[in-house]
Amino acid sequence: MGGGRIGWVLVAMALACACNSHPPRHVVLITIDTLRADHLGLYGYGHPTSPFIDSLAAESTVFDEVVAPSPVTAPSVASILTGLNRASHGVRANGESLPAYVPTLAEMLKAHGFRTMARIANPLLDAPRGFGRGFDDYAVPRTLVQRPPEMMGGSPVVEEALRLLDGVGDAPFFLWLHFYDPHGPYYPPATYRDAFRADDYRWPNEPAELVISTDRNALFQIPKYQAVDDERAPSVYRARYDAEVRYTDDHVRAVVEGLRTRGLWDDTLFVLTADHGEGMGEHGYYFQHGWYVYEDCVWVPLLVRAPGRMAAGRRETRTASLVDVAPTILALLDLPVVPAMEGTGLTAPPPPEPTAFTQSYHGSSHAGLRRGRYKYIFTPARSPSSPPPAPEDEPILPAEPRNELYDLTTDPGELHDLSTSEPTLMHELRTVLQAWLADQHRRGEATLAREAATGGPRPLDPLVEGQLRALGYLN
Repeated sequence: MGGGRIGWVLVAMALACACNSHPPRHVVLITIDTLRADHLGLYGYGHPTSPFIDSLAAESTVFDEVVAPSPVTAPSVASILTGLNRASHGVRANGESLPAYVPTLAEMLKAHGFRTMARIANPLLDAPRGFGRGFDDYAVPRTLVQRPPEMMGGSPVVEEALRLLDGVGDAPFFLWLHFYDPHGPYYPPATYRDAFRADDYRWPNEPAELVISTDRNALFQIPKYQAVDDERAPSVYRARYDAEVRYTDDHVRAVVEGLRTRGLWDDTLFVLTADHGEGMGEHGYYFQHGWYVYEDCVWVPLLVRAPGRMAAGRRETRTASLVDVAPTILALLDLPVVPAMEGTGLTAPPPPEPTAFTQSYHGSSHAGLRRGRYKYIFTPARSPSSPPPAPEDEPILPAEPRNELYDLTTDPGELHDLSTSEPTLMHELRTVLQAWLADQHRRGEATLAREAATGGPRPLDPLVEGQLRALGYLN
């Protein structure tokens, strides 16, 4: 028996012993918009962005290799809440609705006696889109400011969360909080912004200034929706992003301290993660997400604090996905997992080759998988009917299909493509991805048919459409 297998047997035994204790009474799920794992100290980052979240690692199991199923909010959050990939839960893009027939984590917990509450700082996750289904109390805080300089700051979410905690009484509860920070445009409060110097964020061989684009997806440019005043220095934006992360770290601190002072922390299952990451200029992709499935856009943090149920201070290196979050929560509560879930509870030993899949916002474009240290990405050729792309967009919309293979252990920046030097491994992973995409296509066809039978998805609300456009989700 190999050392890795022995290690997992010991972990499983420890979990079995721990699970003799009663499951946690309460659940708090925090999702942070646009938070890259590698911009947190507990994942090795050198800037002081996350002192409090880092401290939670000592009480939690930290998962080191978690992949977002989509580098955009609505599909990825729907996966967190359902344990399903995009083709199955039907939320293929921002602004689409979660179908009523797809069971959610909130519905499952409510059916088992939990009081269910949520405060959401991103308006595209509003209740009419189906994200509020199963919640007794669900809202975007009325005091949330949706314009600069506050720009979706998380203080109203914290204030309402603490008010909700004051009213829970003795009932078990599920509280979901979604913070918009550090999503762009980056408007951290000055007290946080001043702690991060742009000079510390300059990259070698990079222009001191970039053009501000009129389009969301252009390479080597700053997207128009991200522009702060007329600032063109990429180093300034990176510093402001980190200040937003630091700002959010204090929001997490306030929520946890609120649980502690109310005597709830010791009996709370606490899960913290993100919906996706953000390009900081890697591969020429500046301050955006949605197109690429490189690590900067899809590698996300995951901390699970489950007293008596998961080991405190443990680092878990298995490859995992955000579709695993809901089944993991259910398993830790000793509740049944819905058989249709595509995710796997992370309390059990992993399969021999755990694999996580991801698709870009434009689902027929970039798709990828991570298996251990290796990452494979496939991009189909652009349609012959599509207009020729601008030269700077050619890497996004290639004339020919593109295969990419990276060893993330030796090449975390995904700079050295191994697809030609490691053809056997490339073809093996390509076959795995093709089989998964074929399965997703079948699931997607079934979802579309069911939507059509039930009247189809509702049209995008004009108010929400305006908000999405202002936030850069729509051109």
